[in-house]
Amino acid sequence: MTIKFNDLALGKFVKDAKKAGKAGLTSVETVDGLYISMSKNGVASYVVRYRVSKGKLRLEKKHAIGLYGKVTLAYARTEAERIMQGRRSGLDPITEERKEKQRQANAMTLQQMWERRVTQDTKVTASSIEKYTSYLKTHVWPTLGATPAGEVTADEIVDILTQVEVRSKHTAHNVRSALSGLYRYGVQCRWVQRNPVTGLGFSVTSKPRKRRVSDVEIGKLWTAIDDEKHQGNDGTKIALKLAILLGQRPSELLSAQVGELDLDGPVPKYTPPAKRMKRKSDADADQHILPLSTQAVELFRQAVLISKELGDGVHVFPGHATGRHKGVWKSTHLSRHGLAAALRRVCEIAELNDLHNHDWRKAVVSWLNERGTRHD
Repeated sequence: MTIKFNDLALGKFVKDAKKAGKAGLTSVETVDGLYISMSKNGVASYVVRYRVSKGKLRLEKKHAIGLYGKVTLAYARTEAERIMQGRRSGLDPITEERKEKQRQANAMTLQQMWERRVTQDTKVTASSIEKYTSYLKTHVWPTLGATPAGEVTADEIVDILTQVEVRSKHTAHNVRSALSGLYRYGVQCRWVQRNPVTGLGFSVTSKPRKRRVSDVEIGKLWTAIDDEKHQGNDGTKIALKLAILLGQRPSELLSAQVGELDLDGPVPKYTPPAKRMKRKSDADADQHILPLSTQAVELFRQAVLISKELGDGVHVFPGHATGRHKGVWKSTHLSRHGLAAALRRVCEIAELNDLHNHDWRKAVVSWLNERGTRHD
């Protein structure tokens, strides 16, 4: 069976194949070597297939071009024609491309592999890139940054993790995560042949917090934020209150920009972009809308006024002058570490123990679940 070379026929074939649970390869008319591959799970992808001789054997070679719906039929045709042109010239183009990628990987340093991943990997969030870049720059690049990625050994990584762990197990855990994720991506792209981090394990195993904030504790904390003993600036006080009201991750709240707030519409809201959240850039996850209560709107109004008067007028919680280094802001906005330090001071005033900024998020989720509302 063959499929006519047009989007309508192809779409009908994929729909029918999914419905019938059909799996396997089906060729596309007029394009030599191009097939549609249907998996048992109903996933369709474009594949190029051809055969090569090896002695008396005829070996089949297959190359995945991309998922149906993610790449166009026109692109699949162009790729298939390019590969098959190489085959008609007597080459084994798929094998040659893999060899070339390996040659490039052997010349690619570990730092270059990270920089290349940052520009290509659309699935990793901006916040993760920022965090892992900081860890790698501080703890890995001075020792292994200029080493060819394919030549880095598990022993060299262990040496780095051991040195970091002496200072902080948590930091060692994050360095290992950054390297492991980098090599997993590198293996998928065929930049490297193996992941030297596999099997090293983690220094720290996260334990779920069972701490639950009570209404009474929230009341005490709210009062303590405005206590004269708490000498934090007004912007930090507002950020602490909004963290309690909204239940957002500290990094998502503190990175808020004035242009992302709609405080005067019929439904006041804060709309942070997906790239600053723990969300992927898929079509159904591009926008996260957070409706704001009357109290939250008033607090945001105060924060915006302070930002325009004392800050950059762009970030709701801008960095402070004490964060300058040689005329450059160390941080464009209040950091989550600064907010955590402020919370510790307020907890001391309120005589409360073992509270984290992330606990407000759990409190909001619990409150929604008790009322039968989906927290997402």
